[in-house]
Amino acid sequence: MKAKTIKTRIRWTLEEKAAVVKAAKALNGAKLSSEQRLAKAQSVLPKGRRRPFAANLSSWLNKVAMDELPLSPAKKPVSSDAVANIATQALVTAGASILKQILMDKDVQKALRAALR
Repeated sequence: MKAKTIKTRIRWTLEEKAAVVKAAKALNGAKLSSEQRLAKAQSVLPKGRRRPFAANLSSWLNKVAMDELPLSPAKKPVSSDAVANIATQALVTAGASILKQILMDKDVQKALRAALR
């Protein structure tokens, strides 16, 4: 009679998740398949705590590992309207700062008082 194999589900602790994610982030530059990336990232865990390859697990790991990386311009293009709005806001902020400093000058304040009388 064959012995029954019971599949047990491995649930990582927060520390184990953090260790696997850290290892996966270290592999971000490497050209690996999803399965290879998952296997190498799990190498920080004891063999009994490693999960078999699953598409959902691999997808989750890739999303978490890539989360803190900045988007490249090719992935998220910036429209010319957005650039114009940023430039306009920067000019307005700089102009307000310059105007404030001009108005703080004693001679300018005297001239404005004389002009308003």
